[in-house]
Amino acid sequence: MPTRTKSSTASAILVAVVLAGLACLGSAPTAAAAPRDDRSRPLVYVFVLDGLDGDRVRQRRPLAPNLNALLDGRAGARSTLYEESRSVMIAETNPNHTAMATGAYGGQSGIPGNAFAVYGKSDGDSCPTGSVDESKPPTETSGESPACLEADTFFESVAKG
Repeated sequence: MPTRTKSSTASAILVAVVLAGLACLGSAPTAAAAPRDDRSRPLVYVFVLDGLDGDRVRQRRPLAPNLNALLDGRAGARSTLYEESRSVMIAETNPNHTAMATGAYGGQSGIPGNAFAVYGKSDGDSCPTGSVDESKPPTETSGESPACLEADTFFESVAKG
């Protein structure tokens, strides 16, 4: 497994996470799967608004009126706002979104920051596989390649049962 170092801290506040009914999904979606017309199961969306201060959403004069309409149930909307959500450290977008999708912190998920160092050759997005040579300087990666992810996503966990 490559050795990684954490990048500098940046601010990314997670505001809205809709996870109700995740257990009802039943199986992991795949790109090749045909769309199902199964109206007996709830359709669940996870909506994350990155960088918006959560305290500004539900104030007397809200700065996000359309989001408030969704949260208030207007036009038949059903939603959940998780007001106690907190960022993981390092408070950057990639490790926080990965933590939401896997339930793992950066040290276990494989995504410790928006950018981090890996030993071995990287094209800027990938994480090297196989043996590493720590005698050579590390290279920077964004970790956006699926090969960098070391924890199961919630879709994979649900599929395993």
